[in-house]
Amino acid sequence: MKNQITVKKMVLSAILASLGVVILWLGGMLGDLDLTFAAFASMVIVLSIIEMGIKYAILVYAVTSALCLVLFPAYFITPMYILCVGCYPVVKFFCEKLPRVFSYICKLLFANSMLLLLIFIGRKVFGIEEETMIWLLLILANVAFVLFDYAVGGLAVLYNGKIRKKLGIQKMLKK
Repeated sequence: MKNQITVKKMVLSAILASLGVVILWLGGMLGDLDLTFAAFASMVIVLSIIEMGIKYAILVYAVTSALCLVLFPAYFITPMYILCVGCYPVVKFFCEKLPRVFSYICKLLFANSMLLLLIFIGRKVFGIEEETMIWLLLILANVAFVLFDYAVGGLAVLYNGKIRKKLGIQKMLKK
């Protein structure tokens, strides 16, 4: 029985990883909406955490990231997903086990360190040389991050409260 549940979770992980890759591919193709689609793809990780636990969510994130590196190495959405929004639901999961103030500090430290890493990658790998707007970018990115944090939490609550029972994933995993 346990092996059957593990197989079902692996299959669901593969389906969710492929869904994440498709969402990221669409974001890369549309270009201007790449950050929006990366955020949508991170919701797949949130769904994985809720339905299967953190271990499978990390697996979904790793597979999605690896596939994006292989399939879309030239899209800027790939490092954005891998470094920031894709792993953020996992980071959020662990940070929210801390007291509230420390949780916010850890999440903001994570976001800012990943943003600075993205800026570095943008300069070195993609050749972006924009100097004048870096401080404005950091301020706006922090505001966007706080909104994203609330959106992830709110969508998790919405999924748990209204959508989860209708999908019946838990019933499928227990049979």
